[in-house]
Amino acid sequence: MGHVGRFYDKLAETADLLLDGKSHIKLLEAGCGSASRIKFRAQVHAVGVDISQEELDKNKTVHEKILGDLQTYPLPEQEFDVVICWDVIEHLPNPRAALHNMFRAVKPLGLVILGFPNLLSIKGVMTKLPPSGFTSSFTNI
Repeated sequence: MGHVGRFYDKLAETADLLLDGKSHIKLLEAGCGSASRIKFRAQVHAVGVDISQEELDKNKTVHEKILGDLQTYPLPEQEFDVVICWDVIEHLPNPRAALHNMFRAVKPLGLVILGFPNLLSIKGVMTKLPPSGFTSSFTNI
């Protein structure tokens, strides 16, 4: 198992401990894309929200699919035991609205798990460049 796989396993193990042994959880994957990364011991009812119908159609892990923008879609209040948002926040023009939406949707004592790059790293800076901006800088060398 690679370093990344061990990281996700450790993250899931820690989340399971924080969920205090719950056997059933309702999970929101915010910006779920085409696949899920974290596997829980509990039985999971997964809801995925994404702006791409194409990516939602590829995702075979989530049980319910919501086509919507995380910044504006009215997520239900205090509905989820866990909210996961992985490699999404850094791409949003209004991350504060998305964070507010996610924190409103999690139950009291629930978990919000965020993954994003250091915004000052190369990966972080690249996420803010227009798609052609990065490519054109190399074509002019």
